[in-house]
Amino acid sequence: MDERIGIFETKLDDIKEDTTDIKKSLDGNGHKGIKARVTILEVKFWIIIILNILFLAPISVDAFKRLTGG
Repeated sequence: MDERIGIFETKLDDIKEDTTDIKKSLDGNGHKGIKARVTILEVKFWIIIILNILFLAPISVDAFKRLTGG
């Protein structure tokens, strides 16, 4: 029985180490973590969408009008 308890304690320690590693990778551990990188990607995505709407949409509409003879 004591052997089984020892095995469970070892497994629990391994699980605690794994969860700590996962938390460090998400938060960054001194570097940009996954959360920060995803936030940066989201900001870049919205900037690109806004720039497309502001600059490319009017050009596309104008080009479409010229193609259709308008």
